[in-house]
Amino acid sequence: MDDKARMNPPALLLTTSMEKKTKKAPLPWPSVKLTAKYALYAACAVYASFAMAYPASYLLLDCGQDGSAGQSWVPLPCIELTDAEAMETSALRSRLLWCSAPQAAAAALALLAGGRRGRALAFVAIAIAAANHSMFARFVGVILVAAPTGHLLYGFYAASGVVGYALCDLLGFMAIFMGEDE
Repeated sequence: MDDKARMNPPALLLTTSMEKKTKKAPLPWPSVKLTAKYALYAACAVYASFAMAYPASYLLLDCGQDGSAGQSWVPLPCIELTDAEAMETSALRSRLLWCSAPQAAAAALALLAGGRRGRALAFVAIAIAAANHSMFARFVGVILVAAPTGHLLYGFYAASGVVGYALCDLLGFMAIFMGEDE
């Protein structure tokens, strides 16, 4: 081997050995853990809200003769559902409860698992949460149609809840797609 070949190594060796590995800047929040915690919270919130709604509907919102709630300190009007609306809300309630269990399981497993498995499980959990929230939006829509006119409080709370859930779901998807594995 001559001295000239030793002094000038091939170009392929130079480019591979002298390249700097650039690492993209991480997001300011932990994507998988935060998304999984949100999905777990959303699943538990469904069970908690239905656990509080059933006793409240029987104890507090007993419809009186005048169409208002039975208790005078409850500022909510009585909502009379038609048979079709009652069947639809009952079906949506059961679907919400059935879909929240796998959502909570996927979110809990995403918190325990790491890497790509945790990311995949967090994606499944947030996808089920988005489906649950679309069913919740339909449930709220049926209730709003059946509510008496003139009660803007129902509409305000319903719209803010639906929009808030939709924004959190979108942020969860963005965090999973743009974030890094922890």
